[in-house]
Amino acid sequence: MNEKNRGLSGEITLETAIVMSLIMVIMIVLVCFTLYTHDALVIKAYAYGAANESIGEEEAVFRQKVQEQVEQAPLFVMKPSVKIEKKLDSYRVTVKGTCHLKVFGFEKFFSEGFEPKSMNIEKNMSTSLLYIAREISEQVERKNENGN
Repeated sequence: MNEKNRGLSGEITLETAIVMSLIMVIMIVLVCFTLYTHDALVIKAYAYGAANESIGEEEAVFRQKVQEQVEQAPLFVMKPSVKIEKKLDSYRVTVKGTCHLKVFGFEKFFSEGFEPKSMNIEKNMSTSLLYIAREISEQVERKNENGN
């Protein structure tokens, strides 16, 4: 009876080692995917925020401020590069985020359907909406200054 329990104990140890390895791989993949998604959302938010703050200035200043803001964004796994196109009544901001995460072949997974190891994040921003958003934020700031 003692020998029977001993064999069962070895089986459980082996199964536990396999299951725990799979769980660890799944956890690492989830963390990496979360960081990648975080970076994509932060890039969009920083690009929109910079455009909102810079609207009304010369095009060169607008481009420079958006570029600086996106490059200063707190990112985990992407390195951004910005391309800005001026249209008739809007700006098209395209951010190419290059993934530099090299865990379990993630760089191949995230580059599927995109250029190798990159992701294009595109945001069309209407200049009239940017002016409205800027005016609202300035009014809120003035109200807060007068109220405090």
